[in-house]
Amino acid sequence: MTGPRSGSAQTSEFVLGIARELAGTLPDPIEVLVGITLADPNLDRRVVLDLLVVTESAACIGIDAARSNLGSTTPRLAAKLLVDLLQQGGAIAQPLAAYAFWLEGTPRKEHDGDVPVLSDASAVRQYVLGAMAGRPRAPGNAPRDVADRLLEQDSGWAEDRPSPLSRLRRGLLNLAMLPRAIDASLQQQIREPLFLRRHRPILPADVNGHLARAMLARRNILEDADYRRIVPNDYIVEVNETNYRHNYAPIEAQVCERWRANLAATLDTTNERRGRHVFKLGGPVRIRIKPSPDIAPGNVRVRATIDPGVEALPTMARTAYLESISERRRWPLQGDRTTIGRDKSCDVWLDMSAVREARLVSGYHAHILYREDEHVLFDGESGGKPSTNGTFVNARRVGPEGRALEDGDVILLASLDSERPRLDTPGVVALVFHTNAREHA
Repeated sequence: MTGPRSGSAQTSEFVLGIARELAGTLPDPIEVLVGITLADPNLDRRVVLDLLVVTESAACIGIDAARSNLGSTTPRLAAKLLVDLLQQGGAIAQPLAAYAFWLEGTPRKEHDGDVPVLSDASAVRQYVLGAMAGRPRAPGNAPRDVADRLLEQDSGWAEDRPSPLSRLRRGLLNLAMLPRAIDASLQQQIREPLFLRRHRPILPADVNGHLARAMLARRNILEDADYRRIVPNDYIVEVNETNYRHNYAPIEAQVCERWRANLAATLDTTNERRGRHVFKLGGPVRIRIKPSPDIAPGNVRVRATIDPGVEALPTMARTAYLESISERRRWPLQGDRTTIGRDKSCDVWLDMSAVREARLVSGYHAHILYREDEHVLFDGESGGKPSTNGTFVNARRVGPEGRALEDGDVILLASLDSERPRLDTPGVVALVFHTNAREHA
């Protein structure tokens, strides 16, 4: 793939950077388009597809949520228009599935439904590869055929805008014709590609994004006398009954604890990006899982409310955790192995801005193994290469044999001087190991 192909609409550097990286990493035949403007005859307006990735089995549409002239354009609306144009134009014999998502570096707006929010090229790439796996391939060079057809239909931005009156008249006309316009074919078209139906049960890790969106959704937030935004602290996660029995009930306590930790980390990250403590929980976080007979295995429903009366949960399950010295964030240690680093797949994901900029901490910097009733810290990946700048406990470097941790030990990730590790070096991370969460709650 030589690179992304551009349409008539201007695209931000944020989207262009993602498109260039995708063009260099996605396998052929895949087409990456940016800034495609499509005319919507039903609403008498034009819709911009900021990023469009066309594969042999799917079209993935990204809308930049930071665009100031976004108006009422949403990923779902853009996907609906794209499906209509492809079916009318006959670009390929077999229709593609349409998958929609927001492109956004910071979670600032309320998104429509369960459309995911993807903030970098890596997340978009994983999303596209997942979309490709969900449908059979079409014959021929479908990505190039669809891309060429869309570039031909790229209409650009017209100078003359329809008046509000003409828009209202057209909207009333469409409403009057709605009953006979929605036939069985259109209903199927709307259900399958636009509402992102899953073909597998939704797993606990999939619920993290739904909880984060429910926590930051504008409809769930209150504002206090100091103009701080109070976010929900009481959550009910409803999943399919069979899915609950197989994937949630055996580890329900651990799953809810991990969700609580991820919500706290999301809130800390959001406040950090805003530069001040904008969001505040309405009280101690409580999460409950409820099996429901009316939910499909691939779906989930999250109910979020603010309840100041929720009592703090007992901490007996958290026998150990790490606490950041500079930010007062906590990560409970669960299971036999805990990974630490800059990579988002790590159990302790160090996503602070100073860490990202300095890059002194490795992607997989260290890991902790729980064995024989003690936690042992090791430098680097499990069975892999060591970190670039070392791991230290109480100012002493951790060797290949590891270091058994005791309550109150100070762990330093990365140092420019291995003989004199310093906590105040920008980009290093200092963590305190605690073995009794109840005493430090």
